Amino acid sequence: QASTPTGIGTYTDAFALTLTDESGNTVAFSDGTATVSVPCDEDDGIQFAYCIANGARTERQPVTVSGGMASWSTTHFSTWALSANEYEISGSNPGTGDEFFLTDGNYYVDIDLWKASANEESMGNVGFANNDRALVTVENGEITTVQVATNPVDVDEYHSAIITFRVIGSTVSVQETGSVTTQPAGKTYDYIESISFAMPDDGQPDIAGAITYIDVQFCVPDTPMDAVMGGTLEARLRFKWSSAEATSDTTLKSDDSTAKGTSSITGTTIADIKLTDADTGIILTTDTDHVDDSGKFSVAKITSGNDYETTVKAMSSITKPWLLYKIVVNVDGVETAPKGSVTLSFPCEKEGLTIYRISDSGVKTALKGKIEKGYYVLDTSTLGLFAVEGELSTVTIKEDLKDTATGIQLTSLKDVLPDGAVLKVTAMNDGTGYTAAQTALKGKAEQFKLYAISTQTSAGAATAPTDEVSLYFPVPDGYTSSLVEVYQITDDGKATRIGGSVKDGHYVISTSDLGTFALVQRSASVLDQFTDIPETHWARSYIETAVKSGLFSGTSKTEFNPEGEMSRAMMFTVFFNLSGDKTEGTGEFWYSTAMDWAKEKGISDGNNPNGSITREQLVTMLYRYTGSKQASGDLSSYEDANMVSEYAVEAMKWAVSQGIVAGTTDGHLNPDQTAKRAEVATILVRYMEKK
Repeated sequence: QASTPTGIGTYTDAFALTLTDESGNTVAFSDGTATVSVPCDEDDGIQFAYCIANGARTERQPVTVSGGMASWSTTHFSTWALSANEYEISGSNPGTGDEFFLTDGNYYVDIDLWKASANEESMGNVGFANNDRALVTVENGEITTVQVATNPVDVDEYHSAIITFRVIGSTVSVQETGSVTTQPAGKTYDYIESISFAMPDDGQPDIAGAITYIDVQFCVPDTPMDAVMGGTLEARLRFKWSSAEATSDTTLKSDDSTAKGTSSITGTTIADIKLTDADTGIILTTDTDHVDDSGKFSVAKITSGNDYETTVKAMSSITKPWLLYKIVVNVDGVETAPKGSVTLSFPCEKEGLTIYRISDSGVKTALKGKIEKGYYVLDTSTLGLFAVEGELSTVTIKEDLKDTATGIQLTSLKDVLPDGAVLKVTAMNDGTGYTAAQTALKGKAEQFKLYAISTQTSAGAATAPTDEVSLYFPVPDGYTSSLVEVYQITDDGKATRIGGSVKDGHYVISTSDLGTFALVQRSASVLDQFTDIPETHWARSYIETAVKSGLFSGTSKTEFNPEGEMSRAMMFTVFFNLSGDKTEGTGEFWYSTAMDWAKEKGISDGNNPNGSITREQLVTMLYRYTGSKQASGDLSSYEDANMVSEYAVEAMKWAVSQGIVAGTTDGHLNPDQTAKRAEVATILVRYMEKK
């Protein structure tokens, strides 16, 4: 154990790690990664380990805490300090200091909106795209008041804005509002232009290099974001204190122009996608508004089996030769239809092709296209089986470069690089870039390999592809192919997943931008078995926790049924499982033991066990389960507060005050609305997290 660092942040413990042989001689750290585990107090909330050298933070690693031990990975033995706080790495930003830098006055500080349970931007961040700086006031060395502003958004085909905004642990005062008419719903709301609030303790920085977060809830009506548990999204407002800039301004001016937006599929800014099948040369062109950026493009030539026999019957009237291809996009291993039309390009000779779409029922439909630059190009909203009359032109690889040290290969069907260009790949195992990637990939990767990829001319000058290329990453030994993904790490430390597929022991992606790439193995999820919980599902993290903890199971081996209704009998069982009670019993029905337990504990009277449970019934059962503590919440702001049944009023007050239940975007609690399985999982996990 080493002395805890002072003056460069707040730390709980520090450890000097060395490795010596039997004679006490230092053993050098070679290739690979070590996992270090040290005793800790779980109540300290430790999140990061920092390498401390020469009085500065030189590296940051995410920490996992379990069983009274804090664990992190490292590629070297040195001095490490543990902290619950997030800090920038010293020297990573010019001018970043470690003293408390804020004297009394006003400052502009960079902000953005991050997901509640993952270190990446929230889909709601577009609501701050034109107002990405807060105005904060400092008095007596503390942040007292924070002012933030929002702007209307265009998300896919939707137009809306943030109409409610809560800060957990503080009271929000609305300074200015504007009017927005949502599209396509055509409803008019007052939206928040600017607000102010007192900074909660969690948001207070201790040094200039601090990054702090506060928990928030907000509503964006009549959009895909409105689907989240009663219309309310949970997120964290992130403050980067090294960006603080003194100002004489006392009032924040809002930019009310509309920000164009994020995809309802990915939750990030809409980006173009171009996926190429290296074997056939078939190209799918779309954007992340239609296909998830994690989608893996698959083209398979079919020559036998049920699909082939179905197509033979459908093509019985066609006398010319044809070939059959199955063209799909897989998201999380599941064939996923595009949301709208995508473009398919088939390499062809000058006479073109005739292409038929074969439906599941065996009906053929001729697809109209046109010849463009050596491709037969058509638009379709349905993928699947395509019968091609005529032959695809021969695919000629024009670029084929390989890095012998890593095995990474770059190919292209076009001349996109100067003659004699070479591929340069650097495996990254430490340093600032590696640390930034670890932070960006926290929660996304169980293990990863990091590469800096670029191209150079024969003279050694930097050059870049003029069009799309394919990158082949060898799947490392010990990695599970079905769990492999590739992320591109941007200069500002963000990780963007790039869809691809596994072929012949390589993970293949298409990209027109080289840079830093992480080949990762994501953690296997208990939700991998369910085909109806994609990674983009709003309640995925809550459902995963509920399944892991044994509160829920699927309705079948492959379905969770998130929109399914919950019966009262199911809730008896869920609360029984949550309690950990091992009471044994027998009864006439599968739920008899749990129902008897619920009645004994005063959670339910046991009536109507097969009836669907409503929101107020669910909240009341949870409230009784917790011991019915005195509630301090206020329901007066909800238009239908008078519709809450008398027996449920105290329970609903409690749930609202705890942030376990939120109202809808139009100011309703909907107490008599049937609770869906995804909603129940969310409420219970929120309760468990609060507890």
